[in-house]
Amino acid sequence: MSLKVIDRAPEVRCYQCGSTDIRSVCHHCARPICAQHGSVAVRERATSLSAGPDATGAPGGLGASGGPGSPSALADLDTRPTSREFAGLKLLPVQAAVHHCEDHDHTVGLLSAGVTVASGILRRRQTPADELPPLPVFPDVNTASVVERLTGEVQLTDAGYVSTPQPVEGKIVIGMTHARARWQETMGRYRKRYQLAEDYPVKFAAGVAMLRGKAGLAFGAGQDAILPDGLGVEFRGDVDGHDLFDAKRGRPQGEWELSVRYKLQSARAPQDIPLWIVPSLGATSGKRVLMIDLHWNMPEVDGSRAELNQFELIEFQVPHQWGNLQDASPPGAASSPPTPGQPRIIRWRQHRPAADDRLRRRSGSATAPRSMTLSMQFEKPILDQPRLSGSLRATFNRTLSGVTGLDFYLPGGGPVRHLDVKPRTEISVRFDISLSTLRYQERRAVPDESRATGEDKFRSRSDEFIGVMPDYHTVIELTNAISADGYYVKTVVEDHPNHDSRDKTFKRGWDISGRWYQGVFPINFIISLRGTEPEDSVAGSALGRTVAQVAVDGTFPNAEMEQKIEDKWDGLHARVTGLLAARAVHIGDPGPSVTHGLVSNSPPGIGVPRESPSARLSAPGPGESSDRIVVPGEVVDRRDGAVPSDQAELQRQRRDLRLLFGESGVIGERTCREAITDVKAELRYLEQPDELLSGPLGRLAEAEVADLLRQRKGLRRQLIAGQLPEDFYSDEVADIRAQLKRLGWSQWS
Repeated sequence: MSLKVIDRAPEVRCYQCGSTDIRSVCHHCARPICAQHGSVAVRERATSLSAGPDATGAPGGLGASGGPGSPSALADLDTRPTSREFAGLKLLPVQAAVHHCEDHDHTVGLLSAGVTVASGILRRRQTPADELPPLPVFPDVNTASVVERLTGEVQLTDAGYVSTPQPVEGKIVIGMTHARARWQETMGRYRKRYQLAEDYPVKFAAGVAMLRGKAGLAFGAGQDAILPDGLGVEFRGDVDGHDLFDAKRGRPQGEWELSVRYKLQSARAPQDIPLWIVPSLGATSGKRVLMIDLHWNMPEVDGSRAELNQFELIEFQVPHQWGNLQDASPPGAASSPPTPGQPRIIRWRQHRPAADDRLRRRSGSATAPRSMTLSMQFEKPILDQPRLSGSLRATFNRTLSGVTGLDFYLPGGGPVRHLDVKPRTEISVRFDISLSTLRYQERRAVPDESRATGEDKFRSRSDEFIGVMPDYHTVIELTNAISADGYYVKTVVEDHPNHDSRDKTFKRGWDISGRWYQGVFPINFIISLRGTEPEDSVAGSALGRTVAQVAVDGTFPNAEMEQKIEDKWDGLHARVTGLLAARAVHIGDPGPSVTHGLVSNSPPGIGVPRESPSARLSAPGPGESSDRIVVPGEVVDRRDGAVPSDQAELQRQRRDLRLLFGESGVIGERTCREAITDVKAELRYLEQPDELLSGPLGRLAEAEVADLLRQRKGLRRQLIAGQLPEDFYSDEVADIRAQLKRLGWSQWS
């Protein structure tokens, strides 16, 4: 038997029951405590202190003016603290309340009695400072930040793409101030209570900050502020000479900034830089336009994925032999003046890619972008000096470690508030790119109007099918079929139906878009369906008509790749027309030029799009209808039973994945492990569908789950066949995984 140690990211939990609903920490040892296992800190109204944050965000109702948790209410005799540890300091009840874990709850009375004896009866013998409770102080927490930095280098040479990350370095910084008058008044009462001389050393406690989230951190040695369990920091020290009490030189308050550093657990440390730089030459540009595609895909941490805030800096150092920068996209690029013998510097600062408004989630918000393209046009051809370097700096809105925030607790252990923290990740990359292997690429759209008399002469622009309804049943069958063939369906968009009261029909339109990967070259496709559907099903399907258009689009560096783009259209067109023809109503003998129903090149009255599908492969232009609705790509009934061939293919994929990793090392261990886990889950789903779903789903949701699983299986098929790079596979599967989780898929629970 072999054993493998797996790092699990810890989370702040109650020391007794493991609950993550923490209401206080122990005043002595900083153990997290839930409401059920905490001591009674205040008489009668203890529940007002342990009721958690109110609507204003202040704990226990402290932010509600005049309410049960307001300072005026807490000053009432009915809210006296049960512990006397902070007695005599004239603190507000919420400040004087002291919380204890079970181990320290029984020592409070003894400690108070011992302090009384030491300071009252034996006044000539002062109690050692270590035996006195620390001076409680209540500074203002002004700033708090959690920042993780990932740096590294990227090289693109003749040998390939190499990404070299450095260990992630994290930093937590908390800044606070304390007015001199406030702490001096408390200090005077503290010395009076314990009969301490003016020069007697005093220790202070200013509270505890606990990490929020599953935090996979590894703190370095020598940082005394870190709690023993590594889940928080405590603010303690000696008053003498401390920055928090240094209000000299006319300053009204002391200032203290506590900073702690950490690294990530090995399980959360990225193996590659999650940012890719892909260069290419602009089509039909005379080899003077350099295109740089930037792709980013942060690893998923606890079910969420960091999204890009903005690029702080994008900088390229290009050979001066390329000449002046004539045009750049996106706008805002700055170019340095020419200096003989020195590279020209082209720079974008604080650029935020626009969200894709067309691809909207069910919530209605725009999908966060994961790529952008930079374009630079120069005076002279760029392949004469085929090398450039530069750097990127980008910030993301979450951490790689899993830290989501900080919670602050008072010196007595009571809660105060969630600190206003926006954790972020900063990625800095230096890159060196060789363009010596970069070939001049052109774009091929099939069918192409300019080649209507040439190679595209016999490629039909549209095909009409009598008796085929342009409804969701047709779209479902179509997406199922092409997904099974290995095509990645990204979106299914339905136009708003138009009702024709005279003909008693609905005019419908659908666009199915996606990709096929030929190595690292993506081939985009779009299938457009337009047609009419009778409003009354009694009329039968004979009144239904559907016009189908198929278009593919891709870049090619050579004739071989261009041929593959054309072949992909031929295959996809045959698949689409064959499926629709099987659903068509056969009317007599249509003639030798038409198969499976009536087919014509320009059917009237159906509303064939004026714009060709290939023109819509790129982003929509301004003025495009906002009535377009994203709908699930498939509706099937999973209760129809498992297909034996599906089980056989999944078993075969599991075997092939093991061979790819174990014998040939074609794919990495992590990719192989995750893919096999997916296969096992899909086999379980075929046998017991309800086991992996969190609850009953509607018909559309079930269909969406089935469609996502089919797409994932198709991606694995391409990965095993060597038709899909591992990085692209991981990126696409991560998207599918997130969508499955949203639908209640519990493979990872």
